[in-house]
Amino acid sequence: MSPMPPGPSSSGPRAAGAAPGPAVRTRCDRLQPLRRGGRGVQGVPAEALAEYHDAVHGRTVEYLRGVTDRDWERIVDEGWDPPVTLAVRLVSVVSDDLQHVGQAALVRGILQRRG
Repeated sequence: MSPMPPGPSSSGPRAAGAAPGPAVRTRCDRLQPLRRGGRGVQGVPAEALAEYHDAVHGRTVEYLRGVTDRDWERIVDEGWDPPVTLAVRLVSVVSDDLQHVGQAALVRGILQRRG
């Protein structure tokens, strides 16, 4: 099975319970602090962020295409009661992503009003 792509709920290049494999790679070394929990993107070119997004999206699509019906019920995190299945983790990741979209929209609106 393909490795989990990095995402908001992961603590590194792969989420808990994911099969080992290569992490998402980009040509921009300036993104390394982001993958290590960096606090911002100041000074990172928009092109580099777009490249990183494209790489993560590609790995996500590749991973999801390989998921079988049995995989959805696989336990990926036993640190919770009840343990977290792959399906539940995916819902959590999507929820986190939607919250970040809202945050980005808020910042965009603030910046647009500033002129």
